[in-house]
Amino acid sequence: MIRPTPRIPSGTAAKTASRTTRAPPEETQVKPSRIPAPLNITEVGGYFNLIEQVETTDPALQNQKARMQLALIASALGLPT
Repeated sequence: MIRPTPRIPSGTAAKTASRTTRAPPEETQVKPSRIPAPLNITEVGGYFNLIEQVETTDPALQNQKARMQLALIASALGLPT
């Protein structure tokens, strides 16, 4: 007896297909944000302040923190990083 193969729901298949066939973004294209889009400039400052609250004395980590702040703001505004 041949068993039928289980069907993947069409929504899941469509999401997977679009994810695998999507070309990587070009430098000039707007990249999707990984955090919720800020509604106003105050929320952008809030994202910045979240990273600012991380305390460290290591110069390498301070440099990484600054890079993260710049990348976070660029991501929140949809700019290429």
